[in-house]
Amino acid sequence: MCCLGSLSGGPGRGCSTTGASCSLGAGGWCWFADPRGVHHRGRFSRTYVGWLDREGDVKIASYDHTSKLRTTAVLHWRLGVDDHNNPALTVRPDGRVVVFYSRHNGAKMYYRTSRNPEDVASWGRERSIPTNTRKESTGSVRGNTYPNPIWLPAERRLWLLWRGGARGPLSLRRATEALPGRGRGT
Repeated sequence: MCCLGSLSGGPGRGCSTTGASCSLGAGGWCWFADPRGVHHRGRFSRTYVGWLDREGDVKIASYDHTSKLRTTAVLHWRLGVDDHNNPALTVRPDGRVVVFYSRHNGAKMYYRTSRNPEDVASWGRERSIPTNTRKESTGSVRGNTYPNPIWLPAERRLWLLWRGGARGPLSLRRATEALPGRGRGT
């Protein structure tokens, strides 16, 4: 694991008094799951970053560019110490943050959606996306990993690309569950 890059910042919740950086602590991620960080301008101007800490906890932080405050939340305790378990995130058009994650070669792809727009302090329950591979055909449903959510504005849909249950190439699925007004997204 490495020490994560910093969020620009100022005083408050672990940030330097010089305003040069704001440490997120020890943790890591691999380059296969993206985006690991996004900036969103809505009611606030905030940057959101997800990572896996050295205990294997899935974490997310928001940094408010106006107030200079950082808020951090744990989305899943003890998922496993493997940088391939890192989360990928997106911000829906309504400002809610959606985070996808799984164990490396895990049986499930999990996701959580923030209860309130532009707020990482309160989250809906953890959900999972059904496997795209039947156990009978592979002998296993393991292999889910590397989420890559993509919002396509022209379609008004969130798509999720990930390596699926057969451990093969990326799978494609409409992640309609994580969208406003579509099923149980919160």
